[in-house]
Amino acid sequence: MHDMEFRTQLRQCLIDVARALRQLYGRPASRRALAILHLTPLLSRWYYRCTKPADGIVRVRVQHVRAQFRVRTDDEFVLLELLAGSAGEKHLIELMLTLLRPGDVAYDVGANMGLYTVFFSKQVGPQGRVIAFEPLRANYQRLQGNVALNRLENVRCFQKALGHCNGTADIYASSNIGNFSLLRRKDAYEKPAERVEVITGDDLLAAGTCPVPRVIKIDVEGYEHAVLRGLAGTLNRPECEFVLCEMHPSLQPAETDSDDLLKLLRTAGFQRVAYYRRASSDIYHVVASKAAGVGGLSDSENG
Repeated sequence: MHDMEFRTQLRQCLIDVARALRQLYGRPASRRALAILHLTPLLSRWYYRCTKPADGIVRVRVQHVRAQFRVRTDDEFVLLELLAGSAGEKHLIELMLTLLRPGDVAYDVGANMGLYTVFFSKQVGPQGRVIAFEPLRANYQRLQGNVALNRLENVRCFQKALGHCNGTADIYASSNIGNFSLLRRKDAYEKPAERVEVITGDDLLAAGTCPVPRVIKIDVEGYEHAVLRGLAGTLNRPECEFVLCEMHPSLQPAETDSDDLLKLLRTAGFQRVAYYRRASSDIYHVVASKAAGVGGLSDSENG
């Protein structure tokens, strides 16, 4: 009896710890403080042990769409929780789901483990297409695994980076989980993670390899201007109507800035721009639209 009571109390204690850790990780200021104190790895492991599902699969619901993702490490689990939670990018996924229609084509540039890819795929349905680009080998394998886990047949994955010209480039890993960039960051490790293939989106379209997208999502850690330059022709196509782009002002090359990126979008006909800023961070998202009054988008700034 005492043993059973102890186990019940221990289980409740672990649940309480998991809830506390979830609240802690949901606050950007808390995550920065943990990083400064070098406590992130330790607490990530505890958080993973306290909250991970028994089968290793995290189930996520956004609006009416349900998806599942396999996690094998504490880093993967924490990253998925941060992105899919209310303190992360859930509101952006919800917005994109309202913009996507059955039969649409969507690009996911910088797909990582496939969070947006999976939700996009389920929203556009069997008549639609999702093209996912993820150059890093480990992330590409996770992406393919999550596509298979959700039994998606309308997704095509490319282990390539999009850029402004064709060739190869080194990709660097950051000390922050989930952050890899073709630009050398201040917090990047000394050696590149690996060498990857780079191609322009316009060349893929011209070759007939990819269809014209209606929606493009970009998350490339400071390399966004190069990606958009390589998609200039695609962006000018009337079928291409929406762009969601994560902006990293502090990571952009010295020769470009956020105004250059917005000018490129406006030149291509994206006249409506909404801004979604992260709390206590210079990182923000831009959602650009060619159509006025679609999905509630306007020239505005949102918290």
